[in-house]
Amino acid sequence: MYLSRPEKSYSGVTMHQLNILNKMHINLQNAEDLQSVGEASLIIDEIIGYSLKGEPNGSAADMIIWANKKDVPVRSLDIPSGLNPTHGKVSEPVIYVDTTTPFAPPQNRTCRENAERFVGELFLADIGVPPELYSRLSIQASNNLFKENNIILIREYSEEIS
Repeated sequence: MYLSRPEKSYSGVTMHQLNILNKMHINLQNAEDLQSVGEASLIIDEIIGYSLKGEPNGSAADMIIWANKKDVPVRSLDIPSGLNPTHGKVSEPVIYVDTTTPFAPPQNRTCRENAERFVGELFLADIGVPPELYSRLSIQASNNLFKENNIILIREYSEEIS
């Protein structure tokens, strides 16, 4: 796992998550080490998330550019890095992903016309969000929404959004 900034710069929830990874003995490396990675079979994007303020820069921008050059599947958790989570504005650089899995209804931020082509297939993961929130996506939600699977497809990729 590669971090876009030094471990000591994290705080709050992200520091708590890093502590969990450390206790699990997950190998955490600096973004600069990413350039030495040979082949990858999958990239999971969590480079920026909700901390985006302005255009991606520094190591985060370098990581996005690196990922966009790889010919492997890219999966984004919650929202593709470089896509503004509040209003869907596309930054430069922005990561191109095959699938996006928000953990709650994505509202309009990942579904806006200018953002759709960066999101790929859109899935929804069950993290215990109340079913009534899904009405924003016109999903008939009940307590059985995730009965068959804890991840569901809500929008397939099509050439129209590529």
